[in-house]
Amino acid sequence: MTAISATAGPPDLACSPGAADSRHRSESDGHLRLEKLSKHFGDNSAVTDLNISIAKGEFVAFLGPSGCGKTTTLRMIAGFVRNDAGAIHLDGRRIDTLPSRRRETAMVFQDYALFPHMSVFENVAFGLRMRKIARAETMRRVGEALELVQLTGTEKKFPKELSGGMRQRVALARAIVVRPSVLLLDEPLSNLDAKLRKSVRDEIRAVHDQVGITTVLVTHDLEEAFSVGDRVVVMRGGRVEQFGTPQQIYSRPANRFVADFVGHTNLLEGSWEPSATGARFVSRAFDVATTEGPDRTTTAVYTIPPSNIRVSTDVARPDSDIVLRGTVISSSFYGASYGITARVGDVSLQVSMVTGAGAAPEAWAGREIWLHWDAADGHCVRA
Repeated sequence: MTAISATAGPPDLACSPGAADSRHRSESDGHLRLEKLSKHFGDNSAVTDLNISIAKGEFVAFLGPSGCGKTTTLRMIAGFVRNDAGAIHLDGRRIDTLPSRRRETAMVFQDYALFPHMSVFENVAFGLRMRKIARAETMRRVGEALELVQLTGTEKKFPKELSGGMRQRVALARAIVVRPSVLLLDEPLSNLDAKLRKSVRDEIRAVHDQVGITTVLVTHDLEEAFSVGDRVVVMRGGRVEQFGTPQQIYSRPANRFVADFVGHTNLLEGSWEPSATGARFVSRAFDVATTEGPDRTTTAVYTIPPSNIRVSTDVARPDSDIVLRGTVISSSFYGASYGITARVGDVSLQVSMVTGAGAAPEAWAGREIWLHWDAADGHCVRA
């Protein structure tokens, strides 16, 4: 195995036990604040001690596997599920003690929840009529909402006459027409096919940018969360694992679970050791200096995204902080990219290469290559 020591003054690897992101922050002036929010169903703890602060007009996505507590959190905000502990504040006013109809929130459900016997106009106008809004004002606001979601001209159609994407846009119009302070989206795209899901997802973000409503989305889809969220809450087992921008979460995952969940397939185990200049991460494949680290040796995981690893087929050693000599085991073509698996000693590394970048990895099986990256492109956390 080729072990490369990054000692000659490379950029230090930003690496710390409590990653310097916005995880677990709870600003007192947040527009929507969840404070020590908890919910139990029998012996099962669905949400535990949740602290999240969301700014006015911000789009926040709750991301995580099934059963992590994200939907329960959304339903507690909406008032459909009562929290067992903690509090929910909106604009400085506590709302978890109020019935759902008085919380100034609106929900878009996964299954659309449209009234099949009502026209598009009647569906969108339903909330306004419940609030006894004048007929002229109702017609004006329904027209504006349908124009916003690009459904002008469908007013007289019924849900059965619409595609899945159109029905979901009707549900979105019905939610925003009542002008809520917070818009709640409960996996609204899960019933759509991949192409339509992307189209409607982009429309939801566009509507948010035009209207400026504070929006909370629940999803298990990483691409969906990252593409629309200003910030993302990653949950597991009812707890927040990390809260930050998509860029922070992807480039600086807080722990091994987050790294794995966001697609960091390269998770290299090693030790994190104090040194005279700060600390070092040491593994069987390489070691690298870090700017921060533990006060005593501990086990750690080093993660490097497949897209951050560069590949060279030249004989000359590349000029990078970390350089490893490996052998290609396999390659796969995914359309826009190639996926390569390379073996470095007893460690496998996954590499992602953009199609058309001058390489043709299809015939690389068994070939020796250089794998290299800069120290700043990787990250390590306690195991």
